[in-house]
Amino acid sequence: MSRKDILFYGMALVLAVLVLKEFNLFRPTLALAQEGISIQAALGSGFTYQGRLTDAGDPVNATCDFQFSLFDAAGGGSQVGSTQTVTNVNVSGGLFTAQLNGGGQFGSTAFNGEARWLQIAARCPAGSGNFTTLSPRQPLTAAPYALFSPTSGSTQALNGYTVSNAAPASGQVLRWNGSQWSPQSLGMTVVYTGGVGSAPGTAPSSLDFLAPPAQVAVMNGQRVVVHSTKAMGSTMANGGLGLTTYICYRQVGGAIVSVGQSIFGVRVPTGTRVPISLSTVIEGLNGTYDVGLCGFSTQPTSWNDNAYGYTAALISN
Repeated sequence: MSRKDILFYGMALVLAVLVLKEFNLFRPTLALAQEGISIQAALGSGFTYQGRLTDAGDPVNATCDFQFSLFDAAGGGSQVGSTQTVTNVNVSGGLFTAQLNGGGQFGSTAFNGEARWLQIAARCPAGSGNFTTLSPRQPLTAAPYALFSPTSGSTQALNGYTVSNAAPASGQVLRWNGSQWSPQSLGMTVVYTGGVGSAPGTAPSSLDFLAPPAQVAVMNGQRVVVHSTKAMGSTMANGGLGLTTYICYRQVGGAIVSVGQSIFGVRVPTGTRVPISLSTVIEGLNGTYDVGLCGFSTQPTSWNDNAYGYTAALISN
């Protein structure tokens, strides 16, 4: 191989070009597994070196021997570990692959974060004579490597934030609710109901659902869009008086709570019935609730000719 122009194109996952010392050189990039990573399964220090070898510009098709030596400097310096000889490597169309350091030939401190250069020598055909050292040495630079993340190694936390112990249902995903990650469904759920409902409570402290409430199951981080309508009327001489309406929610077994703005001071003449509708968005609930149109009146008995109503609730993430 003396006096021949030999082009060596070396890489590990990424190709680079090597030539004899009278030619210019392109640098390879190697994907190296670091030692000393003490998380779950330990990674080995071996890596794959792929290359392309040409003779006088033509791709080599032969069986060749290679020697690989690791150094701590681009020139001179000290060798790290021992020289690894890889024999009878098939070179086809100039392309070849060698497995390096699989047996730890470069030593336990080969890849400790310090700069390293790879010196390569070749002879073709295999066993034909002396090795020709290719120059210059090739710097080894780490490529991205998939590692185990210690912050995501527990099912009880994601990046240090608590994950709910609640068992997920089919199709649910983890969603942040402000305090922890919890399983929640994608998309939305619609609940609706209809019926006569109730008469208004007595102002100012006794709210009651006017339209029949819809019952919803809500998890942290979800919102409920509520729309509710009720036909309210009176046959009393003075008509229906002093009605105030809201959208309300009530946790099962709890008290009614109003949400948002009201329609205040509604009145109708005798013999009249009108539909009253409200909509709002409720957030911050967690559990099972009744939701719908509610209200009270300064004269609740004046509203004596009420009819059908309905409530629709949309639960979304």
